[in-house]
Amino acid sequence: AAAIPGLPAALAQLARVHGTRPLSQSLAPAIRLAADGFPVDTRLAAIIPLSERRLARDPGLASLFLPEGRPPAAGERLRQPALAETLARIAGDEARGFYRGAFAAELVRAVRSAGGLWTEADLAAYQVIEREPQRIRYRGARLTTAPLPSAGGIVLAQSLTMLQALPPATPGSPEEAHLVAEVLRRAFQDRARHLGDPAFHAAPVELLLSRESLRQR
Repeated sequence: AAAIPGLPAALAQLARVHGTRPLSQSLAPAIRLAADGFPVDTRLAAIIPLSERRLARDPGLASLFLPEGRPPAAGERLRQPALAETLARIAGDEARGFYRGAFAAELVRAVRSAGGLWTEADLAAYQVIEREPQRIRYRGARLTTAPLPSAGGIVLAQSLTMLQALPPATPGSPEEAHLVAEVLRRAFQDRARHLGDPAFHAAPVELLLSRESLRQR
């Protein structure tokens, strides 16, 4: 169920339309970190073993995150040479080489071999669409987050609006955890019922974000 990646095209458009420096300059530190590696900290050293069996089933992931057949210890250097090459490709041609040609064909082959449905035409046809962000006001703060087709912004707006209508609970208390769980449960119910890609589905966003409706919820 992998979606067509939009980040490479988005980075290129941000640099071209809104940026003040070339994409190659902005990506240089990330390329350097991927190529030269970075020391694994204690948190990452604890997280990787949690997925060790799953990582071991994929040769590519295993070569990155299970070097020498085991999770890296804290302080060992983690390198990602393939990521460095991909970032360099994006930096060098404004992502065109990601969506067309030999690299795109290899992406399609890998996804289809895992049971996915990508085609090279899917990648070649990808376009960036700029939409107005989702803006939320919560207890005096103004938050700016992602609009549809990402459901996260609306789920966040619904959840915070419902919390704002309730008496504040003591931070860290069971009551606070209960309230957060319940508002998220209702927001994710609406997400499953109503939200989708606005290019294909008209979601009732105004109703979903109505303060009166959310007070009833």
